[in-house]
Amino acid sequence: MIKHFNIIISGDLQHKGYKLRMMMLASQHRIKGSVEEKNEEIVVEAEGEEADINGFFQAIKHIQPAGAGKSIIHKNETTELSYFDEFIIR
Repeated sequence: MIKHFNIIISGDLQHKGYKLRMMMLASQHRIKGSVEEKNEEIVVEAEGEEADINGFFQAIKHIQPAGAGKSIIHKNETTELSYFDEFIIR
């Protein structure tokens, strides 16, 4: 069953290649959605099978861009699907 999660990562992440890393991880885990920078946070919308989402989330927790400070990650499931066709950087 396809699920939709919003993942918010806060910390010193801007200009560290983080959005591109999210896109590569999404591809590896069969995730569709988007990543963008909003209010000094990285916001990811992720849709996929629950096991794929969980693998994607675990992978996110293990990457730390060079020079970045500690990051805080929040994951929230939403009830509405956006039906993304691919994973994009906004």
